[in-house]
Amino acid sequence: MANTILIVEDDEILGDNIRAYLERSGWSATLCESAEQAIAEAETLHPEVVLTDLRLPGMNGVELVRRMQKTDPDAKMIVMTGDSNVHHAVDAMKSGAFDYLTKPLVLAELKLVVDRAIDNRRLEQQVSFYQSREARDSSLDAMIGTSRPMQAMKAMIGQLLEAERHMADDNLPVVLING
Repeated sequence: MANTILIVEDDEILGDNIRAYLERSGWSATLCESAEQAIAEAETLHPEVVLTDLRLPGMNGVELVRRMQKTDPDAKMIVMTGDSNVHHAVDAMKSGAFDYLTKPLVLAELKLVVDRAIDNRRLEQQVSFYQSREARDSSLDAMIGTSRPMQAMKAMIGQLLEAERHMADDNLPVVLING
C-alpha cells in the first residue's frame, strides 16, 4: 500500500495522536506498541516509513532499525526519543535510520521529515528502476548480429564479464572494444 507509515510507540496517547495527525495529512498509519509487533506487522504492510520510539519494551528502537534494514531495506526509519543524548542519535544513524527526532515532537517538523523520507525512498526506487533497465538493455543479448566476427566479439565480452565477476571491485580494468 502506498503512503503507509508504521508507528512504533509504547505511549498509547502519543501514538494515537501521531497516527491521527498523519492520517489527517493523507497517509495510512498503523500503530504498534512494541518492536516485535512492528516486525510482524511490517511483513504484510511493507511500510514506506517506520517512525519508532528509541525506548521500547523488549527490543529498543536502534535494534528495530537494524532488523528492519535486513528485512525491508527500502523502508525509511525515523527514530524519535525524549532523550536528547547525541550518542543515541549517532547510534540510530549508524544503524541505518533516515533521521532522528526529539520529543516533544513538533508535528510540522514530523510532517517535513516524513515527506522528505518518502521523497527520498521514491527517488531511490526510480534510480534503481532506471539502473536495472539500463543493465537489462545493455546485455550481450541486446547486441545485434550473427556473423562470425560478431559472435567472436560476444564471446570475448563474455569472457571479460566472467573474469570481472572474480575480481575485487577496486581492481576492475578499463576495456575498450572497437570494431
